[in-house]
Amino acid sequence: MKMGQIAAKTGLTCRMAKGYADQILQKNRAKRRNFCRAIEKDWSMSIMNHIKVKLARKEADGYVIPLGTINLVNVVTDVGMVGCGAFDVAALNNFGYPAARVRPSSGSSIATIDDLLAGIIKEVNPAAEKLGLKVGITGKEALELL
Repeated sequence: MKMGQIAAKTGLTCRMAKGYADQILQKNRAKRRNFCRAIEKDWSMSIMNHIKVKLARKEADGYVIPLGTINLVNVVTDVGMVGCGAFDVAALNNFGYPAARVRPSSGSSIATIDDLLAGIIKEVNPAAEKLGLKVGITGKEALELL
């Protein structure tokens, strides 16, 4: 709609109509900017994070997957994995895959890669036991053995 048409329909002068249109445009731009920021924040909170984890002899891949109010956290090497309590290491043993679960060394859950590295191994499957992993060592020590 042209300024003259807006002026005719609203009884405003062209100058007033232009000012009014500019105000609406500015409000919409601000709303769009705020909406985009909110979507970006929401989106970044729901995407899996991949973090490289440096070990003594190699590099491993850490993953943090937000699941609502909790995170699914694990670190995978070329041999096996160490994960938070949500992983079923016994099921992974059915495939001959070495895996261990950690419990937090402090706090109520494993939320980050650092929590996992500092956590204490609470369960090890037989495939991982063959590689020297055992209950009671830290997540980092377990990864060094994988």
